[in-house]
Amino acid sequence: IGQIGFDQSLLRFMPVYIQDGNWPKAKGIMKAGGLLAGYGGLLLAVIMILVVLAMGDKLSDSQRMTFMIAALCLPLRGLIYIRQATLRSFMYTVRSLLPDAVISPALLMILAIGLYHVYGLSSAPWFMMANLIAISLAFIIGAYWKSKLTPSTLKSAEPSYKMRKWL
Repeated sequence: IGQIGFDQSLLRFMPVYIQDGNWPKAKGIMKAGGLLAGYGGLLLAVIMILVVLAMGDKLSDSQRMTFMIAALCLPLRGLIYIRQATLRSFMYTVRSLLPDAVISPALLMILAIGLYHVYGLSSAPWFMMANLIAISLAFIIGAYWKSKLTPSTLKSAEPSYKMRKWL
């Protein structure tokens, strides 16, 4: 939700900009997508936290903590969708999905098993924290790949923005 469909705009416009060598527009759509997804996710996270706090005693401490940790995942999710669309537009479909479809679930499974077997922890807040850690590590891996796979001409371009067209 936080990326407001900008991931689809990236898939639609980025290949055209790359093919035409229009690096400023390619840089602009990539940068605008990241900003919209990041700030949109932060806004949603703040709203979610405020709703949880407003619910007061209707939620247990465990439920409140679980929802608050889940709220921290929202900005990352939006940025992940933008990164996936960017890498897919570079024709790196497998690398775009690998961190989130394979690495993150594997890390979550390892962390969850570790929390349970080593520390005896099995509550929802702990597993949500494990999920946040897994998503964060997969995000870092995906961001690294995006950095390495982005063409140098795109990295050095000055961004040009066409927000009305992209939205």
